[in-house]
Amino acid sequence: MRRSSAATPRVSGASDRPLAVTRWASIALLVAVSGVVLVATLWPTPIDRGHRRTISRFLGVLHDIGVPEWFAYAQFEFAANVVMFAPLGFLLVLALSARRWWLAVALPFAGSVSIEIIQGGLLHERYASAADVAANTLGALIGAALALGLRAVVHARDRAVAAERAATGASTRAMPSSVNR
Repeated sequence: MRRSSAATPRVSGASDRPLAVTRWASIALLVAVSGVVLVATLWPTPIDRGHRRTISRFLGVLHDIGVPEWFAYAQFEFAANVVMFAPLGFLLVLALSARRWWLAVALPFAGSVSIEIIQGGLLHERYASAADVAANTLGALIGAALALGLRAVVHARDRAVAAERAATGASTRAMPSSVNR
C-alpha cells in the first residue's frame, strides 16, 4: 500500500514501470547471487581447498603494500564472507518495500544459521562457525545500508525534480515513479 503526503506529492502521469523493472531485476539478481552463495557455502569440501598457497601469496602482496601483518588468513576469510553476503542485503532492500528493509538482514542471518547447521551436521569436511554467521550478517547489514542510502538519494532527487517541475509548471509525465517511495 502506498502512502501519500503533502511533502511527497504524487506526480500525475508517473508510471510504476521503472520501479517494477528495478524490483524484478533485483529479484533476478538475488536468485543468481543466492545460488552462488549456496554453492560456495554448501559445497562438500572447503572452498579454499587447493588454494591456500595462492591465498598466502595474495596476503603477502597485501602486506607488502601496507596492509597490517595482523590481517592474516582468518581475517581474510571473515572479510570474504562479509563481501559474499553484502549483495544479498543490497538486493533484498531493492526487492522489498522500504518498510521491510530489516528483512534484508534477518533473512541472510537465518540463512547463514541454517548453512552453518548443515555444514556442521551433514558436510563432514566442513565445520560450523559462529564467526561465519557474524560475518555473513554484517555483510548483509552493510549491503542493506548501502541500498537504503541509494534509495534515499534517489527519493531526494525525485522530490527535487518534482518540486522544480511544479514550480515551473513543466510537464510531469516523464517523472520517475520513485517519488512516493
